[in-house]
Amino acid sequence: DVAAKEACLFETYADLMELKQGDSGKEKVRRQAGDEAYVLFTSGTTGTPNLICTPHEPVVHFIKWFIHHYRLSRDCTFVMFAGLTHDPLMREVFTPLALGGRLAIRKRASRYDLDGSAKWMAEQGVTDVNITPSLFMMIAGEKNVYLPDVRHYYFGGEKLGAAQVEKVRKISPKAMCSNFYGATETPQVMGYYDIPDDYNPKKDVLPIS
Repeated sequence: DVAAKEACLFETYADLMELKQGDSGKEKVRRQAGDEAYVLFTSGTTGTPNLICTPHEPVVHFIKWFIHHYRLSRDCTFVMFAGLTHDPLMREVFTPLALGGRLAIRKRASRYDLDGSAKWMAEQGVTDVNITPSLFMMIAGEKNVYLPDVRHYYFGGEKLGAAQVEKVRKISPKAMCSNFYGATETPQVMGYYDIPDDYNPKKDVLPIS
C-alpha cells in the first residue's frame, strides 16, 4: 500500500535477490506517499499545456475507491485504450494490477488502428472499459458488435449523450454506464454519475456528476 508505507526500489534484479538473501549491501531508494508518481501535461486547449506532477497518494486513494464502489474483483479484465500520455491510463493499468486481475493490450499499428477492436474485446472477455464517448461509438459501429461480457463502461473526456447509453444497452445488455468527470490536475475523477437502469434517453438529462 503506497499510501501507508514506504516502497523500496532496486536498480537491478540482482540487488533484489541479494535483499531476499538477507543482505543487499546497498542503500535502498525510498518513496513516500507525497512523492511524485508521474508527470503529465494538460491538453493545452485553453492555451499553453501545463505540467502536472501527481504524487502517489491521490492515485492510490482513487483506485481504492474505484475498486470498492464498483465491487471490482480479480476476475475483472480491463482493456487499455488510453495513450501513454493520457491520465486514464493510470486506472486502466493499476486497477487490474491492484486486484490481481487482467489487462488486455492489443497490438496496433497506431492509436487510430481500431478495425476489429470489438471482436478482439469479445475474444479477450473484457469486463471493464474506460473510454471516451466518441471512441466507443467508433468501436460499437463495427459490423455485428456484441459484447455480453462487459459489465461496466466508464465514460469520460467528452460529453456523454443518450446515443451512447442506448448503444450500450444493445451490445452489452448487462453493462452499467457511468459518466466520469475529471481533469489532469485532479487526478482521475472529481465527480461521477452512475446511470440508473430506469434512465429514459428521451426524457432524462445526463449530469456529469
